[in-house]
Amino acid sequence: MAILEDDLVTEIFIEREHSRGVVGNIYKGRVSKVLPGMQSAFVNLGLERDAFLYVTDVISPSEAELEDEDEEPAIPPTPMIDADEAPAATPLATDTEGKTSPNPAQTHSQAQSSGQQRRSDRRREQAAPTAKIEELLKEGQEVVVQVVKEPLGTKGARITSHISLPGRFLV
Repeated sequence: MAILEDDLVTEIFIEREHSRGVVGNIYKGRVSKVLPGMQSAFVNLGLERDAFLYVTDVISPSEAELEDEDEEPAIPPTPMIDADEAPAATPLATDTEGKTSPNPAQTHSQAQSSGQQRRSDRRREQAAPTAKIEELLKEGQEVVVQVVKEPLGTKGARITSHISLPGRFLV
C-alpha cells in the first residue's frame, strides 16, 4: 500500500504474508477447558492449537467496572488527625552534654520492625490469590483476548484479556 500526496509517494507499507505472526492480534475466543489446578484455561481462537490463558491475565468483573464521576474516588481521603489522637513521639535519651536526642537503639529497632512489616505485607499481597479461574471463566464462555506470545512447537499461543492497541496511527 502506498500513500500519495500531490502524485508523489510519501509512505509505502509492505505486508509480507509469509512472515506474519499472530502476536498482537485480538480474537473473540471460546473457553474450551478450565484447569483449576493450574489456575489457567485453554481458549479456542480458531488457530491450530488452543491458546493458554493464565488467571492473572483475565480481567475480573471488578476490574472491568469503570468509575463514574458521581462515585467516590477509589482511594479514600486520608482522615485528619487531632492533636489528642496523634501518636506519641519516640522517647528521648539524654546524652553526656545534657542535650536530648532520639534513642538510637529504639529508633533503629522501630525502623527495622516497620521495614519487616512492609516486606511481610508485600509478600502477603503477592502471595494472596487474586480470583480463582473457575470463578472467572466457565467452559463455553466467549472472551475477547489478545495474543502476547506466538505458538511454539506443541504449545498454543499465550493470551491475555488485557487488550492494548499500540501504534503510530492510533490517537
